[in-house]
Amino acid sequence: MTDPIGPCKDHVQAKACTGTTRSYFCTVLPIAEGKGVEPMGAALRDLRALRYDPPGHAKAGARRTTFQSALEQCEQFLAAARDAGYATRPVQLFYALSQAGRALVAASPRIGNQAWRVSGHGLTANTNAATVADIAVTATNAGLFPSVAAALGIGCLVPGAPVALRELWPLLPESVLVPLTADALLPVLMFSQAGWPEATVFTGAQIGWIPGRVKDLYGDDPARVQEHLILYPALKECTLRLSQGGVVEPRPWAVPERPVAQRISAAEAS
Repeated sequence: MTDPIGPCKDHVQAKACTGTTRSYFCTVLPIAEGKGVEPMGAALRDLRALRYDPPGHAKAGARRTTFQSALEQCEQFLAAARDAGYATRPVQLFYALSQAGRALVAASPRIGNQAWRVSGHGLTANTNAATVADIAVTATNAGLFPSVAAALGIGCLVPGAPVALRELWPLLPESVLVPLTADALLPVLMFSQAGWPEATVFTGAQIGWIPGRVKDLYGDDPARVQEHLILYPALKECTLRLSQGGVVEPRPWAVPERPVAQRISAAEAS
């Protein structure tokens, strides 16, 4: 399996199976067997093709115009970010992401014709904190953030309920190699479904990037590991079975500077 980001030496792997026909888990990161990240040029060509033939509810009218202009501005901000210094690059990337979100909302069939025009970020931050990890982020009832979540059909932060950045940072796949704190127990998980993307029925998968601290806390007790995994809403129906030969074994990865990760073996499809 080619891993485009690479595991942290403090993470372990597990395999899980479920009886459902779900094709993916929304709380984990899907990685195709033998495939890496699509080159930037190819991705931009695909975006330009979407501007020519918009999907979903952006086929005509004002939603089409917004979709096309938002994608064009997204590409322009990405191009500007490539040439910008590190001090200003995050600003360019933020606006690229913002425009991409507006395109998603304009095209989504989940967003009605009275709700697709959005304004505001939909998030606020209290930066009066002792450390970056303690910065509090709060979602609002309206704005781009909740609208994009609704457009994708996924859960959103509870409006008005502050969440510390230390809880949100581990949910970013890129944060695996740059953790904000050392005590994260529920980070994003790497998810590799057997036979994906060709498989149409879900039978089993391998889950990676489980923090090594989970093993330190729960050892080889499959029931405790299971209790931990079902804290991820989309993994509540998974079944984990550990082999009798112990749970730790070396496994090579695609990143030379981090050649070995731990592995929790082995769950076969029911």
